[in-house]
Amino acid sequence: LHNPTIIQTKVEGNVSKTELASVDIRALAKIIDLLLWLPAAAIPSFFLNANQVNELASIQQKMQAADTSTQAMQLQHQLFALIPIEAWQTMFAYIIIMLAIQAFFLAKSGQSIGKKLTRIQIVDADSGEKVNLTRIFLLRSIVFIILNMLFMPFITIADYLFAFGKKRQTLHDKLAKTIVIKQ
Repeated sequence: LHNPTIIQTKVEGNVSKTELASVDIRALAKIIDLLLWLPAAAIPSFFLNANQVNELASIQQKMQAADTSTQAMQLQHQLFALIPIEAWQTMFAYIIIMLAIQAFFLAKSGQSIGKKLTRIQIVDADSGEKVNLTRIFLLRSIVFIILNMLFMPFITIADYLFAFGKKRQTLHDKLAKTIVIKQ
């Protein structure tokens, strides 16, 4: 179901035609980018001995069976206390490094790692030109990471419903005044 949508953008007085990235290619790029965050979740397991791994599994089972939110919070505190500070530090370092790598690629080419692999690019919605780091990283990424953490899954669903519009702009594209095009 490839439905190319060609849009016209003004670039220094000239009009050029650009093909928008399809919603499914954008979703694939997002999945690739999200998979890059999975190692952060695995880091604590590298710092636990066999007894701690068993205790972790026990706490997780108890959390699933918890009757009250108070009980679940107590178990969550036990789980967090079980993970050594070195694991938290390593997770934090991994997250900072990943954010820096993604910011570098976005600033350099308008592409996250997932977008680079799927050959799509973020550009200014009006001019078709490269977008500055504030718009491409802070507005499109950081603001929506925070919103997703607060309002998951509602913001994610609302964000992508916008992608079915004429210019295929998600909510974060509209906020940053960007579009995603094929390279």
